[in-house]
Amino acid sequence: MTIQDIDKILASFFCDIYNHEPYPKDPRETRFERWFTGMGRKLPEPLDERELDICLMKEAQRVVQAHGSIQFENLIYRGESLKAYRGEFVTLRYDPDHILTLYIYSCETNDNLEDFLGYAHAVNMDTHDLSIEELKALNKERSQARKEHFNYDALLALGKRKELVEERKEDKRKKDAQTKASTFSFQESLKCC
Repeated sequence: MTIQDIDKILASFFCDIYNHEPYPKDPRETRFERWFTGMGRKLPEPLDERELDICLMKEAQRVVQAHGSIQFENLIYRGESLKAYRGEFVTLRYDPDHILTLYIYSCETNDNLEDFLGYAHAVNMDTHDLSIEELKALNKERSQARKEHFNYDALLALGKRKELVEERKEDKRKKDAQTKASTFSFQESLKCC
């Protein structure tokens, strides 16, 4: 099992089971009902998507290089909207579980808010899902191969990186096919009704 699998299982347990069980001190109400009552029957206003990005993601700072590119964790990221910021420091916000897309913000603040500049995507990485831990492990293996001066090991590390990308592509294709199949069967069942 991966960390993502465990995360999904725990989230499912808390959302679908735990919060709908009776509260121990007052078994007439579930935990969810107590929370909802405590909110005064009014749910809080959802945050803007950009505010959630800022709250939930990790951050780092880098300088924008030529052609709107940024180097981060031994990958090159490129964003069309970044060309105008060449030579300037920017703040990168990223999800450690999905490292191939960075959210770029200005370092200079206006009214204590950073301006969202755009996205930067990893160059030559055609997969949707790669965590920072997986990337660091691959980079460490490649770096170790370089230190030992074995070209074969360096090539092997690069080959493993390509294999991982291919595995991710295949997983995405399977997931897309399953989604299409379930959507099709749902649409067919609607036609029958």
